[in-house]
Amino acid sequence: MRLLHTSDWHLDKTLCNANLLEDQAHALDQVAAMVKETRAEALVVAGDLYDRAVPPKEAVALLDDALDSIVRGLGVPVLIIAGNHDSPERLGFASGFLGAQGLHVAGTLEAAPPVLIGNAAFHLLPYADPVMARHALQDEGIRTHQDALAAQLARARAAHPAGRRFIAVAHAFVAGGEG
Repeated sequence: MRLLHTSDWHLDKTLCNANLLEDQAHALDQVAAMVKETRAEALVVAGDLYDRAVPPKEAVALLDDALDSIVRGLGVPVLIIAGNHDSPERLGFASGFLGAQGLHVAGTLEAAPPVLIGNAAFHLLPYADPVMARHALQDEGIRTHQDALAAQLARARAAHPAGRRFIAVAHAFVAGGEG
């Protein structure tokens, strides 16, 4: 299976008061070209699509164009999770029916079945602040980011279909991980 993995696009980021949207549009064109050239079976975007929770309309339009060119234009599914800079509810809008079109978005921490592509099951684990995770996962034991991710992984493992590779897509700081 050939995947293209990316994250932290931070659309509409400014640097020294200069807006980077034009440069980001060029970079997203390159991502789409790379998806095509490598014949990727999926594009995985592991969070922080936007630089802030309420992005301006220009950043939303840029993301819309990029995703349309990959999902509809190239016929390649895109799997997205919310990062700590994204608004989970805004990013996850309409995700229920977009998945059937090939755009799989996990914004909030609600349980969702894995995305099946080839022999793999992708478990989309959006960024989980410990307070949000404690409430959403109904687990009073969640106190740290590590607890939150561990709880998400446990839920994903319980829902994992037999005979498929387990691929977790998360937006987290990880130290000392093992394969």
